[in-house]
Amino acid sequence: LFKRATGYTYEEVTVEREKVDGEFQSIETKRVKRQVPPDTTAIIFWLKNRKPTVWRDRREIDHSGEMKQTVVQKPELSNLSVEELKQIESILTKPTDSGG
Repeated sequence: LFKRATGYTYEEVTVEREKVDGEFQSIETKRVKRQVPPDTTAIIFWLKNRKPTVWRDRREIDHSGEMKQTVVQKPELSNLSVEELKQIESILTKPTDSGG
């Protein structure tokens, strides 16, 4: 896996043959060096296998502190009389004394 991850060279040997008098005769032997480029997928797997605590896909997040959630419920106003609704409206539209 490491070899595939970093890339490597190898020698490829090909033999050309020709049929002479019913038998195959070796005409020419070629030796060619081939280069295999590094494979990023192999690098990923190699790193994950060598040091899984450092090279893993999943990150663990440790959250410190408190979480607050505010739930706002809408009051049911359909059961109120017209007079009660007018009182609520006057309270909500009354200007506040904010000093500014």
